[in-house]
Amino acid sequence: MEESEKKEIKKISISLLEELKKEKLQVEQWADKSVTAAAVFNTVNKTLFDTLPYPTYGNEEIDLKTNLIYEHLKLQYYGGGRSLYGVY
Repeated sequence: MEESEKKEIKKISISLLEELKKEKLQVEQWADKSVTAAAVFNTVNKTLFDTLPYPTYGNEEIDLKTNLIYEHLKLQYYGGGRSLYGVY
């Protein structure tokens, strides 16, 4: 992977997290609410499909990354503006 791709992926990641923090991750215990949890998962998946560079990231790789990011969010972002990293 080239340095320019790494920088682009970092920008995508930051933008995605900022978008999720605005609304979806503000919901108290969002991961326990099926509609909100599905919305978070779908936002991650759509963002990755729409923005990650192809062919570096194909469908299988994007599916894997979507699941990894979603699991990270479930464990680290509790909802209600709170996370392992502090209040947001």
